[in-house]
Amino acid sequence: MSNQEFSYCLPSVPGPVAEDYLQSVFGRSAVNVTDEDLTLLFHYSDREPPESYLRASEQLPKNCILIRNHIKKFCLILIANHLDLGELLTVSSGLSCQKLYTKITETLRYKPSPEFRVRNRVWKTDQPRVMAILNITPDSFYDGGKYIASNEYAEIAQQMIEEGADIIDIGGESSRPGAKSVSAEEEINRILPAIKQIRQRFNIPLSVDTVKPEVAEEALKAGADMINDISGLSGGKQMTDVIKRHNASYCLIHIRGTPDRMQQNPEYRDVVAEVYGFLKDKINICREAGIPREKLCIDPGIGFGKKFSHNLHLLRFLSAFLNLDQLLLLGTSNKSFIGQALNRDIGDRLPGSLATQVLGWSNGATVFRVHEVKATRDAVQMAKLYSG
Repeated sequence: MSNQEFSYCLPSVPGPVAEDYLQSVFGRSAVNVTDEDLTLLFHYSDREPPESYLRASEQLPKNCILIRNHIKKFCLILIANHLDLGELLTVSSGLSCQKLYTKITETLRYKPSPEFRVRNRVWKTDQPRVMAILNITPDSFYDGGKYIASNEYAEIAQQMIEEGADIIDIGGESSRPGAKSVSAEEEINRILPAIKQIRQRFNIPLSVDTVKPEVAEEALKAGADMINDISGLSGGKQMTDVIKRHNASYCLIHIRGTPDRMQQNPEYRDVVAEVYGFLKDKINICREAGIPREKLCIDPGIGFGKKFSHNLHLLRFLSAFLNLDQLLLLGTSNKSFIGQALNRDIGDRLPGSLATQVLGWSNGATVFRVHEVKATRDAVQMAKLYSG
């Protein structure tokens, strides 16, 4: 992570969940944890901690934990229930240096309001969106080979649209764990017929799941609107140039490694912070390349170079990524960690998938990349009704 510092706030974290995270990541305990919800504020920096941070950690050790040389020079963790928060603000406001008080109040007041533009749509966080998966590959983990021999892509798209898809994501290269890369030419030959057929009949936004700038170029020329890049911008300037030239939308996804090696014992010291820092860096690169903020969405990359515990932490603390002020996409559909949690084979993971999507909506996700469109649409719409 090249960024010098970053902060994020997690409101309404159940006490036991906060305790589990602090213990597993920092080896520290939240003092007097109960079942009540807590506010957690994390500040990571490569600088030396300000004097106010040191004083606050001495005066309020149960609420203000300062950890040195974690993934940065220091990490400040603020832990507060409703009553503690008032005391923390009082103490920090009374310090000679106001840096801590300013950091707390700025972070608590921050209300992200991201929007995402794709084709002629504007998506905001008030309405869940369903991204239907159309894999034109022989080896995708869930539906490998199902559509690769089809010449009826428009009919497939029509069914997805009727079931409630807001966008269709077309992929010509598998990203399952252990998958081998295919040539750009092969990938292009797989996806172009689908893009052209669907675009001729429907105005629905089309995304293409690729990491290759040359594939992105041909896909966008053929009528696609968005690139869904699991590599987190491995294509660098070539990819940003393609996106900017076509005024396309782009999804930044976190991954550690590449699909053929990503599940070979991935390790993190602090998975939420490391994924957050990665995405923050890549957002800055896109902005510097001239890609507008409203053309970007982000995905923490569940299952892409993460163990079960990493995926669980990311799901529990998904709301951290709202602090990046980009619309949040979640891709959990039928993934292996669901099978691991429930001891279910690939064809029997729909209930677990729906649970992650409902929880994802409650924690800030807006776009859901899925295999089962109708069931997901029903589940997240009910979650929306519940949450208001």
